[in-house]
Amino acid sequence: MAAVSVKGVGVWRQTKALLYKNYLVKRRTTKNSLQEILFPVILLSLLILISLMSPSKQYKLVPNTSLGTLDNFTDSQFTIGYTPVTNATRRIMHIVSSHCFAKELSLEEYADEEELNDASTSSPKEWVGLVFKDTMSYKLRFFPVSVPDSTVYIRSSAGCSPAQCIGVKYLHSAFTALQACIDSALIQLKTGHIVWEKLKSTEACTMEKPASIEIDTYSRAISLFYLTMMFLPFGYYLSIHIVEEKKKKLKEYLIIMGLHNTAYWLSWVLLYAGFILIMSLLMTITVTTISPFSKSNIFLIFFLFFSYGISSMFFALMLTPVFKNSAYVGTVEILATIVFGGAGLLIVLVEDFPKAFVWLLSPICHCTFLVGIAQVMHLEDFESGALFSNLKDGPYPLIITYIFLVVDTAIYLLLAVYLDQILPGEYGLRRTLFFFLKPSYWSKRRKYYSELDETTVSRSLGVGEMVESISSEFRGKEAIRINSVQKSFRKKHEQVEAVRGLSFEIYEGQITALLGHSGTGKTTLLNILCGLCPPSDGFATVYGYRVTEIDEMLELRKMIGVCPQSDVHFEHLTVEENLSVFAAVKGVELSEVQRVLQDLDMQAIKDNQARALSGGQRRKLTLGIAIIGNPKVLLLDEPTAGMDPCARHGVWNLLKLRKADGVIVFSTHFMEEADILADRKVVISQGTVKCIGSSLFLKIKWGVGYCLSIHIDKSCSRETVTSVIIRHIPGADLLHEHEQQLVYTLPLKDTAKFSGLFSDLDSHLDLGVITYGVSMTTLEDAFLKLEAEAEIGQADYSALAQQRVEERSINSLDEIEQSLLVFPELRSSAAGSAALWKRQFCAVARFHALNVKRESKSMRTVLFLLLIFLAFQIFLFVAHRYLFQSSVAPVKLSPDLYFLKPGQRSRPLHTSLLLQNNAGSGVDDIISSLTNQKVQVELINGSDYLSVSPHNAALKMLHSEKSYTFAAIFNTTMVHALPVLVNIISNLLLQNLNVTESIEIWSSPFFKENDDFKIFMYLKAVLLGILISVVPYFAMENTDNRKMKIYCQLMMSGLYRSAYWTGQAAVDIAFGFVIVTLMLASLFMFHYGIHYHTETLLALIFCLIGYVPAVVLFTYVASFTYKKVKNTQDFWSFIFSLMSMVTVTAIVIAFFTGKDLITTSLHYLFSIFVPIYPFVGCLVYFIKMSWRGTQSPVYYNPWDKLLVSVLLPYLHCAVFLYLLRYLEAKNGGKSLRRDPFFSVCSKEPKHLKFSEVASDEDEDVQAERTRVGELLASKDSEETPSILVSSLHKEYPEKRNFLLGRKIKKLATKNISLCVGKGEILGLLGPNGAGKSTLINILAGDTEPSAGQVYMDDNLLEGRKEINSVSFVGYCPQINPLWPEITLEEHLEIYGAIKGMNPTEIKEVIKRISSAFALKDELKKPAKKLSAGMKRKLCFALSFLGNPEIMLLDEPSTGMDPRAKQQMWKAMRAAFRSGERAAILSTHYIEEVDALCDRVAILVSGQLRCIGTVQHLKSKFGSGYYLEVKVADMTETQKELLHKEILQIFPNASRQGSFSALLSYKIPKENVPSLSQCFLRLEEAKCAFNIEEYSFSQSTLEQVFIELTKEQQEEDEDNFGTMNSRLFWEKEQEDRVVF
Repeated sequence: MAAVSVKGVGVWRQTKALLYKNYLVKRRTTKNSLQEILFPVILLSLLILISLMSPSKQYKLVPNTSLGTLDNFTDSQFTIGYTPVTNATRRIMHIVSSHCFAKELSLEEYADEEELNDASTSSPKEWVGLVFKDTMSYKLRFFPVSVPDSTVYIRSSAGCSPAQCIGVKYLHSAFTALQACIDSALIQLKTGHIVWEKLKSTEACTMEKPASIEIDTYSRAISLFYLTMMFLPFGYYLSIHIVEEKKKKLKEYLIIMGLHNTAYWLSWVLLYAGFILIMSLLMTITVTTISPFSKSNIFLIFFLFFSYGISSMFFALMLTPVFKNSAYVGTVEILATIVFGGAGLLIVLVEDFPKAFVWLLSPICHCTFLVGIAQVMHLEDFESGALFSNLKDGPYPLIITYIFLVVDTAIYLLLAVYLDQILPGEYGLRRTLFFFLKPSYWSKRRKYYSELDETTVSRSLGVGEMVESISSEFRGKEAIRINSVQKSFRKKHEQVEAVRGLSFEIYEGQITALLGHSGTGKTTLLNILCGLCPPSDGFATVYGYRVTEIDEMLELRKMIGVCPQSDVHFEHLTVEENLSVFAAVKGVELSEVQRVLQDLDMQAIKDNQARALSGGQRRKLTLGIAIIGNPKVLLLDEPTAGMDPCARHGVWNLLKLRKADGVIVFSTHFMEEADILADRKVVISQGTVKCIGSSLFLKIKWGVGYCLSIHIDKSCSRETVTSVIIRHIPGADLLHEHEQQLVYTLPLKDTAKFSGLFSDLDSHLDLGVITYGVSMTTLEDAFLKLEAEAEIGQADYSALAQQRVEERSINSLDEIEQSLLVFPELRSSAAGSAALWKRQFCAVARFHALNVKRESKSMRTVLFLLLIFLAFQIFLFVAHRYLFQSSVAPVKLSPDLYFLKPGQRSRPLHTSLLLQNNAGSGVDDIISSLTNQKVQVELINGSDYLSVSPHNAALKMLHSEKSYTFAAIFNTTMVHALPVLVNIISNLLLQNLNVTESIEIWSSPFFKENDDFKIFMYLKAVLLGILISVVPYFAMENTDNRKMKIYCQLMMSGLYRSAYWTGQAAVDIAFGFVIVTLMLASLFMFHYGIHYHTETLLALIFCLIGYVPAVVLFTYVASFTYKKVKNTQDFWSFIFSLMSMVTVTAIVIAFFTGKDLITTSLHYLFSIFVPIYPFVGCLVYFIKMSWRGTQSPVYYNPWDKLLVSVLLPYLHCAVFLYLLRYLEAKNGGKSLRRDPFFSVCSKEPKHLKFSEVASDEDEDVQAERTRVGELLASKDSEETPSILVSSLHKEYPEKRNFLLGRKIKKLATKNISLCVGKGEILGLLGPNGAGKSTLINILAGDTEPSAGQVYMDDNLLEGRKEINSVSFVGYCPQINPLWPEITLEEHLEIYGAIKGMNPTEIKEVIKRISSAFALKDELKKPAKKLSAGMKRKLCFALSFLGNPEIMLLDEPSTGMDPRAKQQMWKAMRAAFRSGERAAILSTHYIEEVDALCDRVAILVSGQLRCIGTVQHLKSKFGSGYYLEVKVADMTETQKELLHKEILQIFPNASRQGSFSALLSYKIPKENVPSLSQCFLRLEEAKCAFNIEEYSFSQSTLEQVFIELTKEQQEEDEDNFGTMNSRLFWEKEQEDRVVF
């Protein structure tokens, strides 16, 4: 099969493929895509709505308007409270009260200003305060509603009529009239002259206003901000997609496959450029047609939007190389847009913003865009819009914006490419900082690997005891050369060496396996070879290309295929689409895709999305991507992990066919895989090479010999059989025994004696031997022995250490065995029900509290919402105490407020005072007097004030009979101008009487509560109700417990249901009380205007006591929706918020609209049916009753409503407790202990039996069924099995197949009957979907059977009533039932307590388990940081706790390395020596069955196909034997003669793949009539033909399994390919609600 050509693939072809991929991803991630589209559409709609609701207002010219004289406003009746009380002040107030106003004013005297303030709190609006500083200065104190805000000096008056402007309040409230009256009294007291007549005739006029356009700054700012955010979703999701692909290694994987960086970037750019183009067109058409840019040129607006969109897209691209976490880059993109948008708003809204800063911010596209949009809006307001003719107009011309946006785009693009090349990432090679300055970067010379082979220095690895010499046919075919490669990582402030000085060669035409435990450097080495990470030292070449040089790797990647350890594919693409995309990247024709689908047997699932595949199917897909195009070099990291044996065999056959003219390197934990598939094995230990050679080389050098398995009957004398074997072979050892099987190990050196032993066994028929078989030691045995030697001698490889290594390794293994033997004997102390319940309650409360404390998302959410509430409180407090109260701070109404001083040139917002002389006399004295008041005067003729604008005010002198009067003409923009003018006039009159002193006046409004802050208090109540939504974030752990099978594990561990719920409730209710109390305390801490009554406060507290438990119980009930709602916490948090917001808002609105009947009805309705409402409703009424100044209880008495809110939470508690009990009974699984508090009536057991039995059912299966029936019929039988399954049947509901368009009924188990006796381990084998996990789930009570019966320990699992039945079961489900935040040690402590152990026992158990399973270094790590193998170790250890009598183990060793598996097997063997335990073990590892199981049951398509001992199944279904012969220095003629000799011994032997030094044969069973004769003749051939070594083994159990499971493969092709139970379950999940 020809390899793909080393020819570059076009960038455009790769771009098209990735563009199509991106399109499919966007189409299938509907939620995100809708958000991208709807967000700008909503913002655009809001923008248009704002522009229509708040358009720029145009006002016509307003002429000078007379408001009347001060005398016109003296008809008000005041009550004036004044202080201090002196003779002078009394005289002044007497004049004021009796001479000025039409009605006599009431006077009240106060000792000081504080007393005056207190009196103001209960005074009406007509009450005025007056505070004298001395006889020439005073403060007038009106209420805020009567006078302008004292902190605001200027306010736009463009939209107000002259009589309604803010500054005119002084006139209408009689402030200026009272001011003039007090001034006249002060002048009269000072001079004796009465000037009131002159002052009261002062005319107040508003100055004329020019035609103007008023722009609503707030709505303008909102519009600008919305426009800035318009393209945010595109940049946000673009950056997230790219960083997520980088995080999943998809980008680097694509580059390894030969992807051009340009194609990758271009595919995303084109997609989002299309989105931006469409959105820009939509925005342009909308804003130019409707508003706000209806005058502007449509092309200019479109180009502005489009260029900003493209620039913001490249800005997001620039961020992606910097971040490794998609959440971080998305957050930074949002924050950057908000911050830079805010900076742009400052430029636009702040007058006289420094231009230097504008130019400095111009490289930021958001700021540049805002400046441009602001210019367009300015042109829309004051000219004819943005047109080509005015592109260069204004301080910031629009043409500059366009130029900068284009320049910014180019800068972002260059930075994105540059940063992507130089920033160090987790994967991939990186260039130097100044790589673009190197000539080699711009002028590359293409190299070919044939040329490089010749120039590479040849180096050969020294051959010694640990390395098998390579045969001559491979000399000169070195494809991969590894020389002194080292790699170290920085981890937690220490340097970790992953690879230490690796040196060896890999040859073309061979398959090489990398073997070693987890963490030995296999994956690191493969990553180095494929260019994912550079070595720290040394070098490696692949066909002469150096893997450390980026330019050479670009050439190498055209001939390489990589299958990484983690599955790499696009989740939202189907299998076929994934392969098509990678085929296009490689430049392979699409026909190759169909061939890969056929080779890997994936045609039936080609239309399934990758996210819906099982683990094995995903692995197949990743492997298919690697082999597509038949690359010359294949680097495979655990390629068959997660596959069942059938799939693994298919992959092995495929790889064997592809090894010619190429090189395949793979790592694996399956020793059988390495044994069968690899020609050479490289054993790596702790980063160094320990051994290199073939399987036979490793087995002979480190193997333990042969394994003899004997199937016996009940009459067999085991001692006699053992004595016969030892008589022939003294070194034989009994490895394992069971009532039906004996297993012995036979030393390799005694193969010559095998024929005599087998002859003796054949001749002694009275021994009770039914059949026997022999097999060579496994590669795993050799590997483990080699690893033990390597560990013992790792620090010293001297000759002395080598001599002692074997003895020391054996001792070490014995010590481990003894440790494991001791640990299961530790039994939990017997605890009474009450004591056990207490321990379990404390354990549940502990793990739940730890989860709440450590679960970062939940805690962040709770703290964030609390901070929001607190920030809102503080904001209102500050607003109330400082912002509002500061608005009533004293303001001195002096000329300095608005007018320039004489000689002063300019001052912001200050002008000279215009003086208009209409009196007909000189004004020199007036000017002199004004100058004395430090007022700059400017004379004007006529009343055309606009001609000399801007000016703040003018004085017009008018002639009267005796003297002259004044007209005070003020600019309404200047809020306090009128009283300032009155003060100037008063001082003019005073100085005219030769008094040099001046009158000074302050306006100091009283502070008074208003209804706005009452509304804010109710808003706080609404917000508090919304914040109750935090409860699901800490009280819904039940959903995760059930999804991860933790709940089932707890039930199998003997946990009481009541302890489970009360333990959680204790934590949740306490935490809920803390949260609500904190929020309530802050609400009252920052209160104002509220006083407390004992009755209402007690009612609120009593309501709180019942409310928190009610909400927690409601959350528990809601948690049972986990089957229908995917993100349960987020969904119910949203529902809680929505319920709170809707109910409380409705109540508050009804309050303020005065609809008392509606309010009462809604309150009753919400209190009954909305559990979230009662406390918030109680709080609303509490605020209403406690507000100062509220109506008297006679008029308003809400105690009936308060009582409803107080009592209903307690009723809710009772209702939710009943519902929780019901849901627990319906969905809670099986409990092994009778609960003393939470008893649940179990359903009646289903006794329906299926009489249908397959006609071709195996005789052993029939015998097992008969045995089960007899055991059920005779309850008094002495033989009491630990587990009994009778006629078990499970069907899943019909589901419509989304591919086939028809309904499929999933049959998981069909009429299964079996039993497991005490001391027995029953192994379950079967392909994916055969029903193994379903059977174990039914036994564990996690799944309800459709029919059949299940007994454990002679008790029916459903409806058991015996007290002395099994109290807990050791359960290890397929999914790791671990809390991510709980440490390994805490898991052991919690489960130990649940099973009844006391603290002393738990401590000892942890010590022994950590020693036996090498867990000491992992005890303090949380489960989420454990490796996959370590998690399975922990799950297995949890199942062992408490010495359970029954164990259910579902693939317990998945993900473990060989050493960990051996530790687990030793623990199992040691635990079952007592003969009191029973276990069912489901696995895909045949060697695990060989090592542990007494009997094996093979399930196919839900049916039990065969059952029996391993040897029995081999003998009954085995197809033959396997022979390997290793020869040394043999000519081809001698090899041919040896071949003929083998054919004479085994006439039908078929030669398998072989090399010059190794011959392999497959021998049918009929050619082996007698093992004794076979070994006799093989020994003769060994001597005759100088055979170095040979191995002769019986067919493995795996071959038996493969033959028996072909049936299911044929059935699966009609459905989903391999529609296993997990895939079926995952299909069901797609129908759930996704929030």
